[in-house]
Amino acid sequence: LLYSNNAKAKSKTNTNVPLTFEHKLVKLVLETLPGDGLTTTDLAGMAVSIKGMNTRNTFDLETGTLGTTPGTPAAITPYTAASGTRYEAIVLPRTVATLGDVSVEFTINGDVFTWKVDAATEFAAGSEYTYIVTIKRTGVQVTGTITPWTSVTARNVTAD
Repeated sequence: LLYSNNAKAKSKTNTNVPLTFEHKLVKLVLETLPGDGLTTTDLAGMAVSIKGMNTRNTFDLETGTLGTTPGTPAAITPYTAASGTRYEAIVLPRTVATLGDVSVEFTINGDVFTWKVDAATEFAAGSEYTYIVTIKRTGVQVTGTITPWTSVTARNVTAD
C-alpha cells in the first residue's frame, strides 16, 4: 500500500505536481540458517507461517491513515524468495503487546520450531525488518536488522 496526498498543489497554473509516495505497510524478511541438528537440506523443504498478525483493516484515503480497529488475526504464509533461506511478507503495522501474541512457525519434516516475538516489538509502517533466524533442534535463535524503507533500530530476539 503506497500513499500520496501531495497533489493538492495542482491548479490551473501549476499542472506539474510530482507525487511523493510513502509505504503504509511493513515488510518482514526472514533469512533462515540451519543450527544444531539441522542442515541446509533440512531447511530446503520447510513451511513458514506467521501467526497473530492482522490481515484486514481500513484505510482513510483523505488522511492516509490505517484504521484503529484492525481485523481478526490470521496465519500468513510468506512469499518464498529462496526456499530454505529467505521468506518475505508485507504485513499491517503492529506493536506486539505480549510475548507470543505474534509468532513464526517453521515446519521441517513434521517438526515445528517456533519463534515467539517479544512483547513491545514494534512493526512500524514504512519499515523493513530483516531477521536472521537460526533454527536449531534445541530452539530457534533470531537476530535482526532493519533496513530502509525507514530506518528503525535493530532488534535481537530469541525463540525456544
